[in-house]
Amino acid sequence: MRHFFVLHFLVIFICTGYHTYAQKQKTAVETCEMYLNDGFISDGQYYTYVIQKDEVKQTKITLMGGNTYRVAACGSVSKKIQFSIVDVQGNVLYTNTNFDYAPYWDFEIYKTIECTILLQNNDTTIPTDKSILLIGYKR
Repeated sequence: MRHFFVLHFLVIFICTGYHTYAQKQKTAVETCEMYLNDGFISDGQYYTYVIQKDEVKQTKITLMGGNTYRVAACGSVSKKIQFSIVDVQGNVLYTNTNFDYAPYWDFEIYKTIECTILLQNNDTTIPTDKSILLIGYKR
């Protein structure tokens, strides 16, 4: 009976500790929202994806001239979420792989352009990850 009590106590202790630890971790949404705090206004969209290994997700957007934008991309687990901004001719305007997978990037748009944001998980140890892309602007 004593062993049962000790085992029961250990199970409760471990589960409570894990639950407390899990609550302290930020979700991908919370992390990305934190990057839009420097006066940037969200475009109101949460672009969420489940990205498989070797898969690329894309979002077509129009960026309005005269604005400063911030693009933020976060994974639930992966710290190697690659995002690239590509114009309609296929020219890469920016990719965060050149900046150690920086989670966000600020840039000014002088004239309105259409482009595509490509998102992929480059962490080979994580075969699937839920990722989020947020776009914010300020004038």
